[in-house]
Amino acid sequence: MYIITIRFNRGSLIRVSPLVVFKMLNSEENLKVFHALDHPKRLEILSYIYDNNPSVSYSDIKTQFNLSDGNVSHHLKVLLEATLIKNEWRKPEDRESDYSFYSVTELTREITRQYSAE
Repeated sequence: MYIITIRFNRGSLIRVSPLVVFKMLNSEENLKVFHALDHPKRLEILSYIYDNNPSVSYSDIKTQFNLSDGNVSHHLKVLLEATLIKNEWRKPEDRESDYSFYSVTELTREITRQYSAE
């Protein structure tokens, strides 16, 4: 059986069976999720966001992975379209402008819970 392995930075390791995802989503949603999980850098970004919940800023992601703005934006867009992450605009008290913060969605939590339960 094919398994997607997601290694989280804090040492936890989750193996996700595509069957778990197929049972939860319709075919279009499945395509988006598997497309999002099909790139090693997106898996790393998803793991980083998951490990640093409740939220991670765009600049934290860019710094952590030493990626260009275009690459960060693209990977985050794919993860957002797959509804594996969500973003929120906030204005930190020590800043003058809003910043985008990312966190995992309930779908991501549910996928990991479902697989852990099997």
